Order: sequence, then structure tokens, then C-alpha cells
Amino acid sequence: MSKKLRLLMVMMLVVALAVAACGGDDDDTPDVVDTVAEEVEEAVEAVEEAAEEAAEEAEEVAEEVEEAVEEVVEEVEEVIDGDETEEPTEEAVEEVEEATEEVEEAEEAEEVAEETAPADFNVLLSAIEAAGLTDALAENGPFTIFAPSDEAFEAALEALGLTAEELLASDDLEGILLYHVVEGEVPSEVVVTLDGESVTTLSGADVVISVTDEGVMVNSANVIMVDVEADNGIIHVIDAVLLPPVEEVEEAVEEVEEAVEEVEEAEEVAEVAEEAEEVAGLITSACLVTDQGGIDDGNFNALANDGMERAAADFGLQTTVIESTVAADYAPNIQTCLESNADIVITVGFLLVDATLEAAIANPDTFFIGVDQFYDGHPENLVGTMFREDQAGFLVGAMAALMTETDIIAGVYGIDVPAVVKFRNGFEQGARYINPDITVLGQYTDSFVNAALGATVAEQFIGEGADVIFGAGGGTGTGGIQFAAAQGVLAIGVDQDEYFTNFDAGESPGAENLITSALKSVDVSVYDMIAALVGAEGYEWMGGDNYLLEAANNGIGFAPAHDADVPAEVTERIEEIFALLQSGELDTGVD
Repeated sequence: MSKKLRLLMVMMLVVALAVAACGGDDDDTPDVVDTVAEEVEEAVEAVEEAAEEAAEEAEEVAEEVEEAVEEVVEEVEEVIDGDETEEPTEEAVEEVEEATEEVEEAEEAEEVAEETAPADFNVLLSAIEAAGLTDALAENGPFTIFAPSDEAFEAALEALGLTAEELLASDDLEGILLYHVVEGEVPSEVVVTLDGESVTTLSGADVVISVTDEGVMVNSANVIMVDVEADNGIIHVIDAVLLPPVEEVEEAVEEVEEAVEEVEEAEEVAEVAEEAEEVAGLITSACLVTDQGGIDDGNFNALANDGMERAAADFGLQTTVIESTVAADYAPNIQTCLESNADIVITVGFLLVDATLEAAIANPDTFFIGVDQFYDGHPENLVGTMFREDQAGFLVGAMAALMTETDIIAGVYGIDVPAVVKFRNGFEQGARYINPDITVLGQYTDSFVNAALGATVAEQFIGEGADVIFGAGGGTGTGGIQFAAAQGVLAIGVDQDEYFTNFDAGESPGAENLITSALKSVDVSVYDMIAALVGAEGYEWMGGDNYLLEAANNGIGFAPAHDADVPAEVTERIEEIFALLQSGELDTGVD
């Protein structure tokens, strides 16, 4: 049997299988296979009978031609022997020509019969021939060809903007075809056991097989559940594009990489959680080292202490507070906490960054919480708590702009550490958000504990026409707003609600002029990290990272007016701005 005829038989069998696979469920598969097998045998017999009949007809024609040729030859010999000069009769010549034409027609018919294939796979056959793979696939079997239909080819070519001629003329055609050819037999009874496995094509690509309720899938394409055995292997018919799905593979790889990263991150979190559980029962004490000003500063030192004491009450911890008077106290005070065998050391303020990091590295079994401190590349026993001071400053800056009558406002600031700088920049941006032409005055100082200096700076700004004063700088800032409020000038506090601290809940002079305070939840940050260390549910230790509190998680805000005469519409406007900051629709513009 010729190669082309074998290929014809294979494709006819494929069509029969495709028809059989269109109906029925998995339970009907054996019946379908039997039925298709019978149809396949009948088709093969029909093809063989047609081939035998064509051969017999060709032999009969050949015999007739031979007889006609013999008659002509005899006539010619008779002419030669008889020395006759007459030429062969026209009738004999016509008989020879007619017989020759019949032979040629029979040969053409046989070629057409051999080359004819089902219309559903003409493009595939043309592609195999154009790629020069006919001999290889016919003689070197068995192979499994995951072969697309003409319909799928047309859809792919249309999507790619190509014609069939352009595809068949491609230099890459052989590689494209080999992407769908697997050496060896892969019958359905084997395929259905390969869920999640892959087979390697002649091009070296992996074809992934999966088994679903809908049937067998190869690279997410449906495959018929039966196989066709032929001299050159087995053909599974799929309604899919022949071209390698490079983009899909790349997307899948990216998804896998992302999934791996998520798993790794989850494992890291789980490890941290396990470590936290291990030490939870061992946490019994906490020691807090303040910045200059002490825990009675009415600002972030006091707030940090409040967070520690609330955690101590909830989780039964022993606490110690060590107050720093000057910068030289920082390292020795931390060392005192360590010598007391404190399980947690809390340091308050940016100026303690270096001393805290050094202690954390030297004492890996002790946990450190650095308030208002940013770290990068630090050990897992240390967390920095950070705040969006720019957002809190933005809110009170907007309120100052809404409350001023002179369009001149001012800020009294402490040392220009990052937190204070962000408060100032946010305050100025918020004011200009309301009134781009407003005048905003401001001055940094060299201290967080010089109330007299703060009052002097505030007095200077009041003399320049400022009628709203913002104080952000520990005791220095507090001195500024206390002076301003006592003089009848509107004032704004910082860190916590200073109405209750530095204005004695309304008992201090000028309390009625304190319109708000820029809040940041220092106490919450300390409490959350202690809660995580003792294993409280819903809290996560952020060791090796920084814990950021902002508008989005209610980590910053603004205090109520209390005794001050602030119109309701002003408060409503600030609440609207806060909502925009929470949602991310509004940015402060501060780096």
C-alpha cells in the first residue's frame, strides 16, 4: 500500500472517530469505541476494495492496449514483409490513442483516490507535506499527532492575520508541526492515566495532559477519548490551534512564579507566627525609654506609655519607665532595661534610632519596639513604628485655613527630625489645599523641651498677623500654643488631644481657643506590637519591618473642638478631606 493511501486511511479513521466522539458521556465510551472500530474496519475494507477494483480496471485497460499494439505491430510487419507501401490504418492508430488516453485517465483516477482526504484535515495534510514530514511520519512510527481541524486552522490564521499560503510557506512550519508530534504511541487508555503529567514533543516542548469531567485536555484543548491505530502511529483529534501558545505559556509561568512568591511569603509569615507563639508564654515584662521630656510631656512619650500600660493591664505584664533628660542618656537607659531582663524594650523618638538598632543587634533574644523610628535591613527582633504625620498635618492645616480671619497662619516646631518635617509640610499643604494664596509662617527650633522658646516664636508670629498657631515639637511646641491660646489666638495641638493633657481638660487658660490637635496613634502602635508578641489573636509581629499607621487604618486623625467655637460646616469639611485621604483619592503631595 502506498504512503499516500496509508495517510488517506488514517485521516478517514480520524473523521470517523471525531463523529463518534461528538455524542455520549464517559460511561458510553466502550460502546462508542466498538462502534467506531466496526466503522473503521468497514472503511478500511471499502478503501481496499476500491483500490483492488482500480488496479483490476487498470490491468484490463493495459491488456486491451497491449492487444491493440500487437495488432498494429502485426499490420506493420505484414506491410514490411509484403513490401507493401501502405501505412497503418487510421482505425488502428485511433485505437492505440484511445487506449493510451484510458490508461492515463485510470492512472490519474488512482492518484486522485490516493491523495483525497477528508476536508476537515486538508490543511494538516498540506502542512505535513510542505514541511517535508510525510516520509518521516509514515516510515518512522509510531507517532502520536495532536492534530487540529481545518476550522481551528482558519480561526488561528484569521486571528494572526495570515493566509494558509503564508503559513505553508513559513520556514518555521516544520518546528510548528513538531510541537504537536510525540514519538511513540499515546493511546487513550494511557492518556486518561496521565492527569497532570506531560509528554515531550519532537520539538522538545512539554504538552500537559489533564483529565476533567469534560474529557481529556491537552494544553487546555479537548481531545477525543479514543485512539486510531495506523502504520504511522495514533492520531488524537483536537479542536485547537496548531501554533504553540507562547503567550499563554509565559502567562502561566508568571502565574506560577507569583504563586510561588505568595507561598514563600505565607511560609515566612507562618514561621514568624510560630516563633511568636513559642515566645508568647515567655513575655512577662516591658521597659520603656522616653525621649527628652518624659512621660508627662503630653505628647508622644505620654502616648507610648499609655499603650504600654494598657497592654500590661490586658496581658498581665510588669512595666518599667526610664526617662531620658539628654541625648547622652539614650544608650545607658536602654542598657538598664536589658539588665533588668525586660522581654520587650520600647524606645520613643527618632533620636533613639541608632542606640535602639545597636542594642537590638547585640541582644537577639530581646524584642525592641522603636516608636517614630524607620529601619531598613534590621533584625527580626526589632520593629519600627511609623506614622503619616503629613496626613495629620494636612487635616489641621486645612482647618487652620478655614478658621483664619487674617489669612496668616503659623507653626512652631521642634528639631527638624523626619516626623516633625512631615507634620510641617503636611500642615502647609493642607492650608494651601483650601486657600492657595494663604500665608504660612513656620520655624524649627533646636529643642523638644524648651517651652519658653516656643512661646517666644509664637509671639513673633502673632506680631506678624498670624491668628492660628500650630505647635509640633514636644514641650517647645506646647509652649507656643499655650502662649497663643492665652492671648486669644486660635491654637492646634499635636500627637494626642492636648485639650486633655496640656490644657487640663479645659481648666488651663485659653483652652477655649484650642480648635483641634493633629493625632497619631502612638499608643495603638505600641499596644499592637506588644499584643502580637504575647500571641493575642488578630495581631501580627512586624519584626524586621516597619509598622505604618495612616488614614487608611485610622492611625492618624484630628481631635474634636471641645470648648472652641468651630462651625459644624468646618468640621464636616475636614471629615470629607479625611475620607478622601482614607480612600487614596487625595494625596498630601508630601514625599
